[in-house]
Amino acid sequence: MLHVLSQNLRQLASHQLRRAIARSTDRPNRGMQLGTMMITITQSGPVSDFVVAGLVRAGMLSLKQAQPILLGVTVAARLAVLFLTLEIRPATMVPNAVSGAGYVYGDLRVQRIAIA
Repeated sequence: MLHVLSQNLRQLASHQLRRAIARSTDRPNRGMQLGTMMITITQSGPVSDFVVAGLVRAGMLSLKQAQPILLGVTVAARLAVLFLTLEIRPATMVPNAVSGAGYVYGDLRVQRIAIA
């Protein structure tokens, strides 16, 4: 399957596409951003890895360019899992307490505007 993907990518790769890929992976920061976008769009780490492996095999990416992309995929996927497993109640209590204190002890004119 990877062989078929890499052959088709070679055929589709125009000079403009190669230049766009090179420009989006010229710095590690951009590569990580690209990896984060890939995991956001595909919602699957293995699919993102498969596409990056196909690009490397087709010669459109070097291993040096692929590493930050794969790192971005991994970090974004792990952060998504972390945020989904955190309990939200303690995180919402602090902003609610601050806004409640601001409402109670704030300027009276602001309270009238908020009530009206």
